[in-house]
Amino acid sequence: IGHAGGSGSGSRTVGAGQGLNVGESLTVGYDAAGVLTISNGGLVENTLGFIGDAASSTGTVTVDNGTWNNSSNLLVGYYGSGELTISNGGQVANTYGNIGYWAGSTGTVTVDGGIWTNRASLNVGGGSSAGGIGLLNVSNSGTVNVADTLKVWPGGTVELLGGQTNTESLIVESGGTLILDRGELSTVNLTGSGTFRFDSGTLRLEGGEISLAGPLDIHGDGT
Repeated sequence: IGHAGGSGSGSRTVGAGQGLNVGESLTVGYDAAGVLTISNGGLVENTLGFIGDAASSTGTVTVDNGTWNNSSNLLVGYYGSGELTISNGGQVANTYGNIGYWAGSTGTVTVDGGIWTNRASLNVGGGSSAGGIGLLNVSNSGTVNVADTLKVWPGGTVELLGGQTNTESLIVESGGTLILDRGELSTVNLTGSGTFRFDSGTLRLEGGEISLAGPLDIHGDGT
């Protein structure tokens, strides 16, 4: 969706009673601007998902009371700029999740009243190593589930402004930022040398440990 030699654009809406089964990878924004909207019970299924694939591309996906199932990984801002919004009961699922994968990329994921399920790990601001600029914002009744590790690389920011974020382990590398404000974070282990700011909200440590080497700023009425 949105595939051209630099100036093209494309959009697709999957709405009530509609389904789109790609059968292979789905790219929104490749050398162009791509927009995908999944709303009102619409369903999209594919293997790999890319939002903002090429360096010159922009991709925007909105899942508003719809469902997007990626049987493999989801990359928001691969080489280009990608934006994913999950709202109003929308659901997105994938194996590994990445926000701002390669250097020079920008990825933003906003979970506002929706659910994002990562069946393995989630990397913000990178992949297997440090990458681009990544932002994860969770607000209102949004929920993010990470079965394995949520890792915040340099250039990555996780803002928990409401809702619920669950992960087995959370690592914030030097240069990465975790902000907990009015949300709830549940994890077994919290480690890293990045910046930690706890304004309010709830941190639940389920039988693991906290090992922090970076700046820690705690104030407000958190627990």
